[in-house]
Amino acid sequence: MISLWIFADVPIDSDGALERVLRPLAHERDSHGRPFVPGHPELRLSMSHAEGMLLVAVADGCRVGVDVEIVRDRGISSLPAHALSERELNDLGEPPGLETFLSYWTRKEAVLKAAGVGLAIEPSLVELARNGPNVCRLPAAFGPPDRWSACEVPLDGYAAAFAADVPSPVLSVHRASAWGFVCVS
Repeated sequence: MISLWIFADVPIDSDGALERVLRPLAHERDSHGRPFVPGHPELRLSMSHAEGMLLVAVADGCRVGVDVEIVRDRGISSLPAHALSERELNDLGEPPGLETFLSYWTRKEAVLKAAGVGLAIEPSLVELARNGPNVCRLPAAFGPPDRWSACEVPLDGYAAAFAADVPSPVLSVHRASAWGFVCVS
């Protein structure tokens, strides 16, 4: 089970968000700044933020990663060669499609976060299906690609995704407000 907590335009920092999500469990950060819950190795955490949006993913019994990016022109015609595989670059079309690129990017970064390596691994080593949650290729150390999923999270004005090392994750989505949380799925 994966719980995704969405903080949209809620004035809160990442530690405050973790405190609201994990209450009453205390959290710490490892040497890379990743949050964890001491004494609960079965709980995995991931966070990402972009201008007015903060996502927190909590998984029980699987690795999880989350990423969010604001949708705005970033000059993607000059993409770094390491971002996408050759097939994925061909999927972008001419001119390159911003939404398609951000879909790939957020899903790849979510996979890399879930694997615990972040951008220390070239993103092009992770190859994803254009649409849907399928992971087509991964570094061997991550395990078989068919045991992973990388799913988009629909958010107006943002590209967002979560990834897990399970093929069909069960997701529960919660939206934060100034008054508390609303479960939306």
